[in-house]
Amino acid sequence: MALKIKTPKLVVNCLYLVGRRKNYRVNFRNGLNIIYGDSDTGKSSILNLVNYCLGASSIDLYDEIEIAGDYCLLEVLLLGTKYTIKRDIFNPKSEIEVYESSYDEIENYFPKYYSPNYSQVSEDGIFSEFLLNSMNIPVVKLKESPSKVDSKMKSLSFRDIFKYNYLTQDKVGSKFLFGENYVLIAKLKETFKLMYNVLDTQITQLEGIIGEKVKERNDLNKKNTAISSFLKETEIDSIKRIMEKKEEKELELEKLREDIARIDSEIMSDNSDLDSIRNEIKYIEKEIYEMSSNREVREQELKQNIALRNEYSNDIKKIKGTIEVLEKFPNIEDRDTSCPVCEQTMKISTLKNQFINSNTQSIKAELNGLRRRQKDLRAIYENLKDFISKADGEVKEKTERLNGLREQFDKQTKELVTPFISLRDSLTSKIGGIKVI
Repeated sequence: MALKIKTPKLVVNCLYLVGRRKNYRVNFRNGLNIIYGDSDTGKSSILNLVNYCLGASSIDLYDEIEIAGDYCLLEVLLLGTKYTIKRDIFNPKSEIEVYESSYDEIENYFPKYYSPNYSQVSEDGIFSEFLLNSMNIPVVKLKESPSKVDSKMKSLSFRDIFKYNYLTQDKVGSKFLFGENYVLIAKLKETFKLMYNVLDTQITQLEGIIGEKVKERNDLNKKNTAISSFLKETEIDSIKRIMEKKEEKELELEKLREDIARIDSEIMSDNSDLDSIRNEIKYIEKEIYEMSSNREVREQELKQNIALRNEYSNDIKKIKGTIEVLEKFPNIEDRDTSCPVCEQTMKISTLKNQFINSNTQSIKAELNGLRRRQKDLRAIYENLKDFISKADGEVKEKTERLNGLREQFDKQTKELVTPFISLRDSLTSKIGGIKVI
């Protein structure tokens, strides 16, 4: 049974131009269609709209369509499958919508969105590749310059094939087939091979791989040339000599690192003589901290003692006043007087009755108790003052001792460590000057 090969086929069914005031529709029949009419009646615009819906990068419109038009649609058959292509006539860079249905049924389908060129990225891919795949035409890449081994590869698009099917008057002849654009001519030749099934896609893929490898080889040659020039300028004879020098530098670095480690060990050993001074400094610092903390506590207690004694003094003054009133008031003669609060007239005898039962003895006992407590607070106050004064003296004495130990520690540290530090810095500087390649 013979294998049936599907021949690429694109059939245009209808063209629609949707406008703001009215819509236009052009139906095409099977077979040859001839568009005729008077000058400036839109014949070229029909062909331009068809070409634009099939991926042209721009469109030329006459005034009426430009003023009243909005977008165009093209219903086509691609290998027998019906599609409707929708495109904005005023924005050629916007995505192209494709419905897998006739124009009358597009409202029942979700479109796919394709980018109009290879410089844009869309969710569903490139419009050119959609057309090629729908017509069973392989998507291949061709060399921009077939004669150059490392030439860049460029995708062969649907527009390259469509040029042989759609020609405008100014692109026939020299501009199309015999122009001076070498890149365009080379691509037209490869397209012609594809159309007549003489283009071997496997060969083009191998040429692309070969081109990448050649480019990689050329880059390596450039690097090799640069490294060779550098080696000549530095007068290094061979890789062997470089490796020998590298080993020498590594041995030198290892020796310097060992010397630094030895110096660090000696510094730590000599520092053990300073441990007793260091420990004494820490002990005195701890004592000063504890004394200062206790002094702050006693100082707070002293402030509280003074405040409490002042309260006792005020209470004693009030009790003395009360006793004086109780002792002198009964001897006052009876007479009328004004109330200091409400200013009403009242008799002294009435007030005397309020103090008849007052017991001055209990009040005097309370007064004596307050005086005893005040005396006790005074004794505590003196003890706190003595403690704070003694603590200040001890802190001062220990601070002087601490400063002396610190000076002694710094002096001995400088005498012991400084020679090692200078030597260590010298060795570190030498390490920094050694470069191992």
